[in-house]
Amino acid sequence: MTTEIAQLASDIRAFKIYYTATWTLLAYDYCLTFLDEIEFAWNSEQTLASILFLLNRYLSLIFSTVVLISYYLPSWTYAVCAFLCNRFAVTEFVYTVLIFTIAEIFLALRVHVLTRRNRYISAFLALHILVQLGLAFYNLSLGGGAAQFPPFPNLLDPNAFQVCILFPEDRALTLSVTYLSLGLSFDAFVLAATLITTISAARGHQAKRWIWVVQRDGVLYFLAIFSSTLIWLLFNQYGRSVLKLINAVPNLIFISVMINRLYLSLKKAGREDTRHTLVFFGRPERLHNTEVELQVMVSQQITSTMLWYPR
Repeated sequence: MTTEIAQLASDIRAFKIYYTATWTLLAYDYCLTFLDEIEFAWNSEQTLASILFLLNRYLSLIFSTVVLISYYLPSWTYAVCAFLCNRFAVTEFVYTVLIFTIAEIFLALRVHVLTRRNRYISAFLALHILVQLGLAFYNLSLGGGAAQFPPFPNLLDPNAFQVCILFPEDRALTLSVTYLSLGLSFDAFVLAATLITTISAARGHQAKRWIWVVQRDGVLYFLAIFSSTLIWLLFNQYGRSVLKLINAVPNLIFISVMINRLYLSLKKAGREDTRHTLVFFGRPERLHNTEVELQVMVSQQITSTMLWYPR
């Protein structure tokens, strides 16, 4: 076996082991938060936020499981069926873009509420998401297919080192850097908006727990997802051929877990503080102070059956 083939086999094996570890994290988090999901997503009236939460949660779990199975079944390899492997590799790409978009819509809605429905900020975030979507599908149109790995005749189980992975053309890989950079800038903007609005809202507020939770979760989300996306970008630029996309689907798993935690954490905090907040300040439509209005708006967002209250 040549050194190049040995290195390729090692990279494929590392690719699959790393993905298995991240899928285990997703499954573990699902088990830990299942009872909270029932309480806050199923036993309450459905809202846009809860629907996005459930879409993010179950699309990620189902498709990630399918991907995991595909990595270990010999019948899913390029050698067995090139057509199906190519189709599945493209599906992986579409799934990646879909979860990325759902997460960004969820965060954009959150910023929309935090900034008192600022139209300019909301329009900027919406345009940002649309540009990313357009770039992603243009990237897909440039072509590419599942990798055709050489056989490994000297290995006891050659199929163990086969996997359906979409390998775009070189130009598409370059555009992927732009796509990921846009994702990083989106996360940075969301963090800045979250910190600025919540710091302003915290002044003079007697029930600050939920505000602290918004700040804490915003920072944790940013650190986790920014780091994961940055690793994906660096591997895409400098990694060996197989490892370029090693953090693609795992990054979406991290995003899914963080969005799930973000939603459930705010719901828990709001359950404790909202009753006090509404009793102390009254209904939002009676308020004249914009900071107090913001406080109650966010408190309602994370606990009530509405994402926005009517004017």
